[in-house]
Amino acid sequence: MSESIIDAPEGIAFYQLCARRGALRLELRGLRRRGRSAYAICKEVYGLKGNRERVLAQMDALIEKAQEENRERAARAARARGPNGLRPCEFYARCGQLARRGFLTCAHCQMDLRARDREEPT
Repeated sequence: MSESIIDAPEGIAFYQLCARRGALRLELRGLRRRGRSAYAICKEVYGLKGNRERVLAQMDALIEKAQEENRERAARAARARGPNGLRPCEFYARCGQLARRGFLTCAHCQMDLRARDREEPT
């Protein structure tokens, strides 16, 4: 089992969306809870309208939309990295070339990346 931590606001919101959908599914099958129903919470939080089945279908659509946006974001990040896992030199923007992650010197400008800690930000 892999361990992962969801600490980004988008990840937390997506997890809550999935948890609420699961609670609504259980409620549709007859499981009840104390306090407010999952149906009422979903309608209030996400502004959905309709009966329980329609709200569940709308929740499924929201999850599908969020997953599609995440796939697009990951594809943009992969395109930004470039070939062979190279990415733009992030420490020296004037260089603009590609540097491998983990190197102590920039592959293009040969500047010591440890020196960035000693330099004053411009």
